[in-house]
Amino acid sequence: MKKIRIATRGSHLALAQAKYVEEQLLNLGYNTEIVIIKTTGDVNYASFSEIAKKGDETKGLFTKEIEEALIHGSADIAVHSLKDLPTKSPDELMIAALPQRLDFRDYWIFPKSKKYQENFPYIHHDGKVGTSSFRRKSLLKYLCPSLNFIDIRGNVPTRIKKLFQEEGPDAILLSGAGIERLSLQNDWIEKEFLENIEIIPLDPEWFPPAPGQGTLAVQCRKDDLEIIKALKKIHNQEVEDIISIERGILSRLEGGCHLPLGTYAKFDKQNNIYQLKVFVGKDYPYSKKQKNFYINRFHKSKEKLVDFVYDELTKDLPIVVFGKKQKNDVLKNKFINHNIYFVNIIDTKYYDNFIINIINKTNLNNNINIYTIFSAEGIRSLKNINHSFNSNDVIFLNGKKSLEVFNTTFPENKDNRIILSDDGTALGIAKKIELNFSPSEVKIISVTAKESQKEFFDFLKEKNYCIEQWIGYETQTRILEKNEIDSLPKKAYFIFGSPSIFDAFYRSLNHHQTELKNFVEEGRFICLGKTTFQHILNCGIPVYAVAQEPDYEMVINEFL
Repeated sequence: MKKIRIATRGSHLALAQAKYVEEQLLNLGYNTEIVIIKTTGDVNYASFSEIAKKGDETKGLFTKEIEEALIHGSADIAVHSLKDLPTKSPDELMIAALPQRLDFRDYWIFPKSKKYQENFPYIHHDGKVGTSSFRRKSLLKYLCPSLNFIDIRGNVPTRIKKLFQEEGPDAILLSGAGIERLSLQNDWIEKEFLENIEIIPLDPEWFPPAPGQGTLAVQCRKDDLEIIKALKKIHNQEVEDIISIERGILSRLEGGCHLPLGTYAKFDKQNNIYQLKVFVGKDYPYSKKQKNFYINRFHKSKEKLVDFVYDELTKDLPIVVFGKKQKNDVLKNKFINHNIYFVNIIDTKYYDNFIINIINKTNLNNNINIYTIFSAEGIRSLKNINHSFNSNDVIFLNGKKSLEVFNTTFPENKDNRIILSDDGTALGIAKKIELNFSPSEVKIISVTAKESQKEFFDFLKEKNYCIEQWIGYETQTRILEKNEIDSLPKKAYFIFGSPSIFDAFYRSLNHHQTELKNFVEEGRFICLGKTTFQHILNCGIPVYAVAQEPDYEMVINEFL
């Protein structure tokens, strides 16, 4: 085979990327040559903001001339940072390999002398941040509104050195992959600069990177079959799976460098489901929300996940709420002018006399009573029998909504020690109890529905806690009428507040011989809480979103 000519920019980082690809090809027995090409971005140092005023010129800022070299035959392949590539290649070209994704996080870099506090943003609250990225500016404005910004361009060493100039920024942001690749070169920047800066990675859960950040992309001509065959040998399919989600959203939103969009996709092997965290800045003109916001979504299908998230960002879809009549009536009045279907499918029966089961009785000398209450219904069931708490009783609740109901129902006990589960689940409460109390200190009184919280009891029994189960209520579901099912939209958000509510819907479909797949294909299934999320997944049904708090009003507002 002929020598493979590798086109790249001439910066330290671009050369490091090209040399990585070159090394992979050399190991496979191919001959290579690196061809350095100057791009518009290498000679035009105007800020992205200024360039964006001219239209779409930020697209291909660092790639246009390299792509032209491929098209005209003066190079055979090109190595890019994927985030620099527009989502659509020229007709003659294709991305033939995604060989590697390194650290995709953003790194916060600042001089040690300017450190002002121990937590983000570390520098002074009104400090200057050097960045030309629309995404980074939008995220920082949202997280730290008092920060100021100055546009900064240039290669990585140049940006770091500007931190020590008199009018330079107090901090900059760089891609972790860039730092990782450059750190392999001993001479990329003088030691005196490295010794005087702090480099801190930012969690992608709250600071999502650019779509495809940290990923190498290798481009070639579509008709060069020999080159395509060679590049397939260095392609990473797992990287492509994740990148297809992040870049899929970017493509659907028709975004380039001027789009305030952060994405973080991953595959949850335990649940066999893809997850996508998205940040969209208020400056994105086609967002239906017109504000800064995050979303965190799931699906078993990469393609569906992209489609559903795009629809959520840009379209209004109907919402279907499954619940009990009393709650639905209240919600109807609050959302009277919205396209929402309220389906009464469940009710709560409170017992006049609690059934008490001794789950585990190992120590009779416990001096503190802990009440674990998993839902608002559990709180109301206690009020139903005129229960009263002692001042030293400790109350464990599953979330903020339950706390709100507790304070309203038992205002006289608002000064009791009240502890919330970290994740909104019964198991989360059990783990929190273990962290706060030893088995010899407490007796646990668990207020539950007739359907007990098995994971909760199993966990605490193994730890030898003294536990009583007070069964104070049960949920009663009904079979929906055929006309009720037929009237529901198929392309909608379906909100389920508990496993029993989902099961009631499922039974209703089976009763009328209606296929669940009719709803699954275009339905976005939303769960209030991780228990419901896991239950629906275990039924083999894809889930789109999970709310940490069992708060219908909050969830409805998120999807309006």
